[in-house]
Amino acid sequence: MDTTEEYEAQLRRATDNLCALPYRTWFFGDSLAFEAMLAASEILREAHWAGFVRGFTRKWASETQAYSIEDSTAPGVAMVDIAEKHGDGYLMEKVLQLAEFLDSQPRIDGVLIGRERAPLVLPRSLEVPEFTDVALLVARPNAAYIDCLAFVPPLFASLGKVMQDLRWSEVAIEQACGYIQLFQKETGLFDHFVLRGNPESFGTGWGRGQGLALHGLLNVIERSDASLRGIKELREAAGRVIASMIKSQLADGQWSAVIGDVRSDVETSTAAFMSYCMPWARRLGIEVPGMVEASERAFDAMQRETRDGLLKGVSEAVGSCTIQSHYRHIPTGCYAPWGQSALVLGLAERIKRERSIRLG
Repeated sequence: MDTTEEYEAQLRRATDNLCALPYRTWFFGDSLAFEAMLAASEILREAHWAGFVRGFTRKWASETQAYSIEDSTAPGVAMVDIAEKHGDGYLMEKVLQLAEFLDSQPRIDGVLIGRERAPLVLPRSLEVPEFTDVALLVARPNAAYIDCLAFVPPLFASLGKVMQDLRWSEVAIEQACGYIQLFQKETGLFDHFVLRGNPESFGTGWGRGQGLALHGLLNVIERSDASLRGIKELREAAGRVIASMIKSQLADGQWSAVIGDVRSDVETSTAAFMSYCMPWARRLGIEVPGMVEASERAFDAMQRETRDGLLKGVSEAVGSCTIQSHYRHIPTGCYAPWGQSALVLGLAERIKRERSIRLG
């Protein structure tokens, strides 16, 4: 078995495992999982994963009577792609209705909220919350999350591209730029969430959040006309976060769960994200010194943590916490869409490269 065939076998196992995970409509990570299944179907020319995506999303479309803010985590990109491929006007119309609903929701400094009442939690650490933290926990104001940069702006961008509707392209770029202004710090890293009425953001340097942010930025860049206003800002923001991730990468190719925090343990999904996002950025013409080498180290690190098509060492859902030490204490070892989909996309990216090399 040559190297490409070995990677294909790994991808097949990994995607079967991804498809077997429990899904509900909708939760953080499901969007990436459905995108990953479509990517695997295309790369391996095996239609059953794409069939799962179409069946699951078609069922959602046929049963949905009303939308809610939780639908901001829906796999919009995957639904647009599958509807376009099959000429499924009904599914496309439902996705368009979803986009209209999301675009009508309240904003925090221009960014669409991800939850009407922030699902705040007490810290996993032993740090005692201060009065202000307890007050926020009780009040649970509107919240916007960096996770949603991977879901909502790419949905708008996908509609703009497929429907040739400049309005949706502009909304996508406007939202993505809003996330940059609200979440990205001078270091290039993105914070996790913001609360209405609070001047500060929370969850500084959350590792997987950098992968989610980068995934979202690259999706919007790829699916938008390069001449549109704001695209340059998105490219520069992607370059900044990549540069920061290269600088903070550990010797073994991994990253700390909280980037740059030596007290934080390793969380493996971050390396999986970087194993495909960095090459993706390079294909889009975003060049950062050391990016090729960093992505190679990330891929090797991901491979070392993969057993029987499952990515080990992935952290549980982090929740929302206003206390920074919380992010250093999230348990690892779960198998979830946010880790497994990054593994699938990392393997798919590697197969593309191997085939390209083979073709000369």
